[in-house]
Amino acid sequence: MKRELYKAIDSQIITVNDISEKYNVCERTVQRWLSGDTKPKIEIQLELKNLIDSNDLQSISRELKLEEELLKMQVDSMLQGVRESFYRWGKYSTRNEALEELSKLVLAQIGLIKNGEIGLHNYSNSESKINFVDFVNNAIKNVLGKYSNPEFLRADYRLSLNNNQEKLVSEICSEFKKVDWTKISSVTKLDLFNEIFGRFLANSFVDEKEMGQYLTPIEMTRFMVEVTIKKLNAEDFSVLTDPNKCKNFGYILDPSCGAGSFLVEVIHQLLPIVNSKHGNQKAKMWIENMGKHVLAGIDKSNRMFRLTVYNFACLGIPCENVFSLNSLDIKENKSVLVDQLEGKTKIIMTNPPFGAEFSGNSLIGFKLYREWSMKPPKKIDSELLFIEKYIDWLTPGGYCTTVVPDSVLTNKGLFQDLRNGIHPYIELNAVVSFPSETFSAAGTSTKTSVLSFTKDSSSNNLVYFGICKKVGYKVITKGSTKVKVSSNDSDLPEIIKEITENKRVEIGRKMTFDDSFYRWDANYHASLSDIEHDLLNNIDPNDVFLKDVAELINNRIDPRRVYVNFNYIEISDVLSSGIVKSKVLKAVDAPSRARKQVKRGDILASTVRPEQRKIGYVINQSDNEAICTTGLAVLRPKGIEPSVLVELLKSDFVTKQLMRNNIGIAYPAIEENCFLEVLLPIKKQELDKLNKRALSIERLKLELFSQENAYKSDISSLTEEWLIQGTKV
Repeated sequence: MKRELYKAIDSQIITVNDISEKYNVCERTVQRWLSGDTKPKIEIQLELKNLIDSNDLQSISRELKLEEELLKMQVDSMLQGVRESFYRWGKYSTRNEALEELSKLVLAQIGLIKNGEIGLHNYSNSESKINFVDFVNNAIKNVLGKYSNPEFLRADYRLSLNNNQEKLVSEICSEFKKVDWTKISSVTKLDLFNEIFGRFLANSFVDEKEMGQYLTPIEMTRFMVEVTIKKLNAEDFSVLTDPNKCKNFGYILDPSCGAGSFLVEVIHQLLPIVNSKHGNQKAKMWIENMGKHVLAGIDKSNRMFRLTVYNFACLGIPCENVFSLNSLDIKENKSVLVDQLEGKTKIIMTNPPFGAEFSGNSLIGFKLYREWSMKPPKKIDSELLFIEKYIDWLTPGGYCTTVVPDSVLTNKGLFQDLRNGIHPYIELNAVVSFPSETFSAAGTSTKTSVLSFTKDSSSNNLVYFGICKKVGYKVITKGSTKVKVSSNDSDLPEIIKEITENKRVEIGRKMTFDDSFYRWDANYHASLSDIEHDLLNNIDPNDVFLKDVAELINNRIDPRRVYVNFNYIEISDVLSSGIVKSKVLKAVDAPSRARKQVKRGDILASTVRPEQRKIGYVINQSDNEAICTTGLAVLRPKGIEPSVLVELLKSDFVTKQLMRNNIGIAYPAIEENCFLEVLLPIKKQELDKLNKRALSIERLKLELFSQENAYKSDISSLTEEWLIQGTKV
């Protein structure tokens, strides 16, 4: 039976997940069946044998997938319907309030279903001895009652509906009847329900700036949790998954927890393993101890704090270490941020808010302000301060996996000060670049990466740099709303293997990290192929760098003070043919960016969006004293013909070198100086031959220009003569 089952899985007739779901066991248990380490119960063996003999395995897969899709549609329809009912009959001033009420209903329903009681789908005003509002509030109280913190039983968690809103109550009950709740009894289906509900919240709050700061796509959340868990050593993993010993693991903290997604995902990923190793009853104890002693969440938004409580409660997780406070206000919240968490946190997984500015006295407790910065800044963005605090909270050897804007990894100034400051305290593990559309459904196209490090003295360790191009979904626009559309095309499973397993690295690159890494972004370290990377790191004496054959010119002048009229060159004047044109402007109309002096023979290269290859040379004699925009780098060739250098600079190899130096999201650009370090795809001995051919072509071009001008002049003269003759007649 084992061999036939393995063959069926290998040929993709059925999956390990299908079998685990059908028999309500974890995937690791199925893997042990296949390896022969354990055997399934005799009744399961007989059923599997009959299914294999009858070639009916495919029907299981189809049945489970259809059941899952049907359940998804039912839950989606129910949630949309309840939301619309609130909009029709509810009296709420904002969308947030209506959606929060919906969260309370879902919490009550899950609590009722898990306890085997009558749910909202079976509630009847005429038959029930208790009104709907009290019915729901009692269910919420029962779910939250296990938590020792009395704050969880405040009025904030009670349904604000009125009993006289009969039409709304009737519609709510009708909508809940759309779902076959008997299917949502297993852990697998409950996880599926929570996932659908989380996605619904993300899409519903898409226009709300507050939610946009917190909600992380489930694909990224799962990736970060899986990578972090798999980085644990065997001893730590054993402690974490032990129902009794997990109390001593240390905190798993999200200091910007939003709806608690990272913390809940830890339970989702580890519960099947705990259940398989220790059984169902011990697994319940494990969840209890994880909530009481391990999982910790902080968020300054009361709404987010309550959503975390709802999220935890749906899975029966105690919320004893979930706090509504500002994670960066160290002085005000010392009892939690210092006394409870500092040096006692084993894992941090988080997506902090970006761009919130801190200044004045709020910066006094931070090393980035006191010690690491070259000069004390007037203000510092929240994402920089959070990274410093992660190191304070972590226990030695603790892990941090966080979302960061790419500016943290690439920019100079204060960003560089932070990197230099934290480097002695950490060992960098991985940096994975995510596409700019990752958060676009939440209302931002900020380019982000996932940064993973260990609190440890920095050493020359191997770091994984990877570029995720396919994240498992696309974002499309429907009307005025951006919506996620899932796809099966994702780089994340392979990236997880490359980070956590000793296997051939193809998507990313593993490199020895040292002090010379002034940039930490994956785009810089992993965007070139292995061959291109080796070419840059194994220099041959006959190699040619741009600085060998050109100078970077930065002569500046204000045309308004010198000229009446002047020849102006902007980026759009650099033509695809490699030639630069100009336009005559009045000096009084000169743009503020018109500053760089240009001479005939100079090469102009755009520092903005280098992938567009806006590179050309000045050929017209009239442009010998032109002025160009500061968005163009001015390169003056020496020992190489301009046309030769233009073609080399427009090559794929040079473009890739330039693009890896990109900084910025909405306006990606490179610094001028990086041109000088570009390696040209040519050997020194080939330059003379190319220069001679270029000179020959230039002579032909000049002859062609001369002939074209004479030709146009002749046509103009003949046209004038024709008009004169016509007038005489």
